Amino acid sequence: MIVVPKVIDAADEARESALGTDLQAARRQIERYILEHADRAPHLNESGSLDTGGLVDRMTKRTQQDGKLDTAGPCGPYLPQWPSNPFSQESVAQKITFGQSKQPPRNAATGWYYCIPTHILYANSTRGGDAFDSAGQVQAEPIP
Repeated sequence: MIVVPKVIDAADEARESALGTDLQAARRQIERYILEHADRAPHLNESGSLDTGGLVDRMTKRTQQDGKLDTAGPCGPYLPQWPSNPFSQESVAQKITFGQSKQPPRNAATGWYYCIPTHILYANSTRGGDAFDSAGQVQAEPIP
């Protein structure tokens, strides 16, 4: 009985660590994309229109500086593949909800939440990701 909770805690800690690593990497690469594309975020297409469906492609494939997907483009790829949220169901772990709110809905409908105004990616699972601030850094433990 005593061993089981420790094993579960270790598994959750491993998933939390994986989530933190993936979240930090994705956020850094989104920032890099924005820098290399003259302040254009990856949720915008080459004409500057909202194209949420193209974000993953723009992060995992090559692009021109205007954001147009191009296998010979000078920019990217920024991630070898889009990460899966380890706290989400497999069927939605790589999917993204887009919105205006600076707080993710935490409804587990998708693995990720992308805030359009701030360009910040969050975990959207009901569990996991609580320990990370908006910069993806581990939050300090509250002082009792």
